[in-house]
Amino acid sequence: MIIDDRNSAVKYMGKWESLTGVQFEYQNTSMWTEEIGATSELAFNGTSISVFGMIPSRPASDPSRTIISSYTIDGSHPTNFTGITPSDGHAQFNVTFYKSPNLEPGEHTLVVTNLNGAYFNLDYFQIIPLDSNF
Repeated sequence: MIIDDRNSAVKYMGKWESLTGVQFEYQNTSMWTEEIGATSELAFNGTSISVFGMIPSRPASDPSRTIISSYTIDGSHPTNFTGITPSDGHAQFNVTFYKSPNLEPGEHTLVVTNLNGAYFNLDYFQIIPLDSNF
């Protein structure tokens, strides 16, 4: 099951901006922030969740080329993602920022945090629901 960045179940805290009309993003939309500590939160029922986004291209001299974000489920120890933006002029779409371990069946809460203030682009979540045969 896919949850788009615009789904009302996704709660954003901090300064986030919307992007529309981006051909290679899910439903042609995404949300982005450059604010340190900006978060998104999603409560879900399932046994696994993955987070996908876009990594933009930046000049090699740009100090904001390193993207660092964290992923916390149910208040557990966070898992960090570090990505380096390409400098070849080509953004990377549908990048897996996080994939949870197998979770106990039931309701969980995921919190995503932009740690370093680089351009962080969130596109969608993929959930393995309780009744899945995946």
